[in-house]
Amino acid sequence: SSFFHLEHKLILIFVFFRQSAWISEFINFMKTNNIPVDFVSTHEYPTDHSPLTRGWLKTIISQTRNLVPSNLPLMYSEYNDG
Repeated sequence: SSFFHLEHKLILIFVFFRQSAWISEFINFMKTNNIPVDFVSTHEYPTDHSPLTRGWLKTIISQTRNLVPSNLPLMYSEYNDG
């Protein structure tokens, strides 16, 4: 028998959301099925939002942050200003 018994489990699920559209459904699914989440990643394009106003991205980030549990990092992995 070995002195140390190590069990390794690594499950990677990469889901990237455009326009933060499915984040709440994703979080609910993962929570309901007891699947751990390490972070949430999304991206936004100004061409996806109308009308565009000054500070629109700050507003979107604030709204999205409210969907993601505070213990999870929220990453904006891409931004394109058109």
